[in-house]
Amino acid sequence: MNFGAGRGGGDSPFCVIILCVKMNIRISTKEDLPGIVQIEKKSFSVPWGKEIFEEKLNSLLVALMQENLIAYLLFEKVSDEVHIIRVATHPEYRRQGVANALISSLLNSSKNEGASSAYLEVRESNAPSIRFYESLGFEAAGKRKSYYSEPDEDALLMSKKL
Repeated sequence: MNFGAGRGGGDSPFCVIILCVKMNIRISTKEDLPGIVQIEKKSFSVPWGKEIFEEKLNSLLVALMQENLIAYLLFEKVSDEVHIIRVATHPEYRRQGVANALISSLLNSSKNEGASSAYLEVRESNAPSIRFYESLGFEAAGKRKSYYSEPDEDALLMSKKL
């Protein structure tokens, strides 16, 4: 998967200037796992363990700022669709465009590789995230009953044409 090699300069495949500091986006490596797990624990009521992420290294984008891992995005490609499974940003870097950059990078590269749509699930009660995904062009496409636990909640299925 090509995440915009050559754009933005630097040694990394994709970089964005955010708050006057360069942010790099790339596919994860095993060395990123401790940072991913730390962000996971700070972001979700039922955090996933290291083993899940270890199996998915080639489907994990990470965002780094000054060599510090600040966010990750777990995705899966199925046929001509890309499924955004999990996105999390370290609390100190939220609302600074990091998740937007990760998702935009994934959607652009997926479209260039032939994907025609993207989808994700979000808690029905998570109005800020729903608004965020809508701002990226995602639309409600259905519900998944009892998709989440602790607390038990339905998911809103959102999709976007690429």
